[in-house]
Amino acid sequence: MKKHVFIPVAMLFLAQYSFTQSTIRTETTGIVFGSGTEDMHIQHLGQDVSIYFRNGTSSSGGAHLQLNSSGELELTHRASAPLLFKTAGNERMRIDPIGHIGIGQSNPTARIDLEFSSSNYAEAGARITAPQMFSASQTLPLISDPDLFVIRRRSGTAFKPYMHVKSNGLVGIGTETPDAHFHIVDDNGTDVDAHIEGFTLIDGSQASLLLGSETGASHGEWGIEHNASAGGLNFWKPFGATTGGGNYHLFIKDNGKVSIGLDPTLASTFNGSYKLYVADGIMTEKVRVAIKTSADWMDVVFEDSYDLMPLDEVEQYIDENKHLPGVPSADDVVSEGIDIAEMDATLLKKIEELTLYMIELKQENEAIKKELKELKGE
Repeated sequence: MKKHVFIPVAMLFLAQYSFTQSTIRTETTGIVFGSGTEDMHIQHLGQDVSIYFRNGTSSSGGAHLQLNSSGELELTHRASAPLLFKTAGNERMRIDPIGHIGIGQSNPTARIDLEFSSSNYAEAGARITAPQMFSASQTLPLISDPDLFVIRRRSGTAFKPYMHVKSNGLVGIGTETPDAHFHIVDDNGTDVDAHIEGFTLIDGSQASLLLGSETGASHGEWGIEHNASAGGLNFWKPFGATTGGGNYHLFIKDNGKVSIGLDPTLASTFNGSYKLYVADGIMTEKVRVAIKTSADWMDVVFEDSYDLMPLDEVEQYIDENKHLPGVPSADDVVSEGIDIAEMDATLLKKIEELTLYMIELKQENEAIKKELKELKGE
């Protein structure tokens, strides 16, 4: 039956063949077209039925279009030359003698070598489209979470996963079971698993970089996000973190101001023109505060031109304002805070003024002692 079906198809295939300069003969293996060294055979050998094109008398040349005993259709090229596929007179694909496949590439150097000319720049280089859905009613065997595209390396009888693209759009690097749109699995503890050069944009409404899920925290231990509503970069603890979730542990405002442990959405958080705002205090071994110029310090008190306020005026000021002149009040400190360098300079000024008052008192005391001695005739 296979022979009876194949030969009419072959005859249709040869309908355009010109016999004006050829001969037709029959052999034990089938029908031969051609009188020279370039023959075309329709053969039936055992259970194999084929159309055989022979280039020359050598059996090593030529090509077969064959329906073999297993029911498989074969196209075989025996010569050491590429197999070409053309449409509209132009080459579209070729397979070279060692199995490299070239599409738009006449000298392929890879298993699949795809190249597009400048006239085809608008076309997709490669496209894979999955079925609309995978369900139990499909005619093909149901596969749970099937692969759409796979790159892997053989390791003995097993395979090492390099890249898997699932039908649901999840992509895995180093894993066959990605659980996110892009999932990279650590391949070697001493190697870098992801290296991105140039600009990298994490976009979306409050899109976050989550760190530390190896602790068992469902969303990691820390999150970093740009919070557009608060206007800055937020370091936060996701829900499920082992030490508990929380927001605004560290916040860098778009204008460069930084807060620690404060809510950046409150108007009072960034009150003033300062750069760092901290809740609950700071503990440090050393603090060095710089001043811009010597004019910000208070050695001017000892200049001859300095106008020292008389003590009776100081007393009157204290009675009226309940704090020293030139020193901020308690209410001012609560609402505005203090500048450490400025406050140190202010306190130094008061110490220097106090020193001048003591020198004046000493001089007055010495003068009184002298007058007493003169009165006593000493």
